[in-house]
Amino acid sequence: MKNWVGFLLKHYRLKLNFSQSGVCKGICTVSYLSKIENGTAQPSEEVIEQLFKALGIKSCWNEAVLKQGEKLLTAYFDQVFHNEDTSESSEAIRACLKEAEINPLYLAFKLFEIQEAQLQLNVEAMKEQLNQLQPFIGFMDEKMLFVYELLVGKAFNEEAESAYLKADQLNPCSISKLKIASLYYEKGQFQKALQYCKKAYDLAAYEGNISVMSEVSIIEGGCYCNLYQFDLMIQTYERCLNLNRDNSHLRSDIKYNIGATYLEIGRYEKAYEYLIEAEPGRLDPLSKFLTYHKLSLVLYYLNRHSESLDYIEKAEAVLNEEQIQDHCEDIYAKMIQVVRMMSEGKMNEEYLKLLEEVYEDCGKRIIFGFQQFHGHMLIDAYKENRRYKEALQLAMQMQEMLMNL
Repeated sequence: MKNWVGFLLKHYRLKLNFSQSGVCKGICTVSYLSKIENGTAQPSEEVIEQLFKALGIKSCWNEAVLKQGEKLLTAYFDQVFHNEDTSESSEAIRACLKEAEINPLYLAFKLFEIQEAQLQLNVEAMKEQLNQLQPFIGFMDEKMLFVYELLVGKAFNEEAESAYLKADQLNPCSISKLKIASLYYEKGQFQKALQYCKKAYDLAAYEGNISVMSEVSIIEGGCYCNLYQFDLMIQTYERCLNLNRDNSHLRSDIKYNIGATYLEIGRYEKAYEYLIEAEPGRLDPLSKFLTYHKLSLVLYYLNRHSESLDYIEKAEAVLNEEQIQDHCEDIYAKMIQVVRMMSEGKMNEEYLKLLEEVYEDCGKRIIFGFQQFHGHMLIDAYKENRRYKEALQLAMQMQEMLMNL
């Protein structure tokens, strides 16, 4: 019997305000219950089941049920790590274990519930459940701890780097390396991200995890884009397209990234070609907004102003009608207002001030690439208004940031 079962028994007993003598009456002695709760005794499953029953909690020690539950949980997390649909596995796990609140798979089931909260983008539920699980860390095996640290990294931004590095020490695989690469990319530390991309890709190829190979390729392409190594970016994205010939959603994301890069380097016809192909597959609110935002800009630069305004209105509708999960809607609203003022020919001091706000806000709250993108727009705006000193200062600032990445 796992020691954590006694720990859990004590946890529920105190929570329900039961005395030791009240719980163990007719089952075992108080001294034996103390040993169970302290983890120094190995009681039979029958005794444990009776003790939990005395607390009004149903437990399960049926070998066939537990074997099936363990098989389902293993398959579930394998699907998670390969970015596959888990809906059927999730239903099967709940059906298998729903009758008993307590069983030998308790800790694995709790990790499953937290993973489900992550898939539903419910960060608050993740945090609450992770905090509840914290007292049981000492009872987890390495596989459980690996999953636990990955979930901590996803739920708590301030602990993400430490958690992902711990996960990588426990299990140095493509998944842990991918998480670290993604984190460094979001922080704008592109050279570090590229180092972990290489490790993650090589391990994923060895493991046969095409999903990780694809995600790594997207991050790697983004790094090359932000480092102005556009040939390597295109090469990496083309590799990702070949890895995902049947994944229309992912191909749309890649085409969006290529289109956004062509927009940044001023190749507007090429940018439009990729962005218009990407549009149908960009379905979640943030993806739709960003695609509409980039298309509105491209069409402005192509002097197709009426079409640009159409996409501005589409972008504004997304912000008004759909909730974007990263809570940066105020910045996105400013971003699209900048394009509206451009399309309406209102590139005055108010426009310049708004663009400065977007640049600063992106630097504080969104990944570096957003700030860099608007930095170039701000430099052009300074030049248009003959504020050459400020344009030079900003260009030097951005160059310095790039050198420090």
